[in-house]
Amino acid sequence: MRSPSLLVSAALLLAGAAPSGANWIVFARGGMQEIKGVLEVRGKQVLFHSPAGTLLSARLEDVDVPSSAFLTWQVTDGRALPAGPPARFVVPGQGALPAAAPPPCVDASVDAVVNAETLKIKTAGRLEGVHLACVDGPDVRHKFPDLDWYGSVARAALEAMAPVGAAVCVSEDTPPRRDVEGHRLVYVRTKSGADLGAAVIARGLAVVRTEPCARLESYRVAERKARLAGDGHWGVEANAASVAIAINAMALTGGPGPAPLAGVRGGSGGT
Repeated sequence: MRSPSLLVSAALLLAGAAPSGANWIVFARGGMQEIKGVLEVRGKQVLFHSPAGTLLSARLEDVDVPSSAFLTWQVTDGRALPAGPPARFVVPGQGALPAAAPPPCVDASVDAVVNAETLKIKTAGRLEGVHLACVDGPDVRHKFPDLDWYGSVARAALEAMAPVGAAVCVSEDTPPRRDVEGHRLVYVRTKSGADLGAAVIARGLAVVRTEPCARLESYRVAERKARLAGDGHWGVEANAASVAIAINAMALTGGPGPAPLAGVRGGSGGT
């Protein structure tokens, strides 16, 4: 029996896509594009190379980094992992934050699950949007709806773990931090004691952000295990959907080759 990765590669070749082994970048508002090598996140910018080797950059908010990782994984034959943390990103000088006394866990209830990394919670009668620390979930706001599949599945899983009205306990990262949109970066624990951030990564439905956080190393271990086990979006259940995503997106964007996309520009690596 052929491996799922070979079936994906064959389907893409029949569709006129690039040879298997190519990496891909997924844009929230502009489809997808073949790239050479891995993505590099630098602050609010993502650096990457075109198949010809030209260095390009895009705003981080315009790139769906998790979907880029999942799609690349699915359509690549060679899936061997290097030793240590995944080399999907290169962010010099960042690691786990120094150990510190954990902040108190505050009782709250779930008001809504926005996506695989963002929830709305009620604490003491106040509604607030919070972001799971060090969790990067696939988007659900793409220009092309097919690309929402990864994010929709991940959000549904988080909704099942933390349904509306569920009692949770929320603690801030140490030291307290906020994301670029002003959300507190937090750890959310369910009534059963499960860490939501760890759970969504361990199920293969999200990846670890490059930013430092108190639980960075344990989250990296969870992501690596999910990849090796073929869980969630790293596994065969995402295979057929990935084929459809790749073929449909390339048809809409005119093929897998370099093309002008919103938010992308050439450059020498400066931000």
